Amino acid sequence: MPEKFDINNVLDKMMNIGIKSNSNETLANAFTKKLKLKKPQYDVVTSGLRQIEQEDKNRYLEILNLVYPQIDTDTKEKLKSKLNQ
Repeated sequence: MPEKFDINNVLDKMMNIGIKSNSNETLANAFTKKLKLKKPQYDVVTSGLRQIEQEDKNRYLEILNLVYPQIDTDTKEKLKSKLNQ
């Protein structure tokens, strides 16, 4: 019988590796793409940003400053709202 994995733990580890191994610009572009979809993926973006914030507040702010100019006002306000929840 195959070993069962805790999918949330595996996803957290994968996200952590992706965050640590990519530049701020690469992450900002990835988050921006997720926010520009017909159905923006706020949960994915906020999850990633929160993880970055826990590890490095300055990096979190730098990434936000790269994302905000690339998205429209409504999307920016909704993202801010979700991050403040």
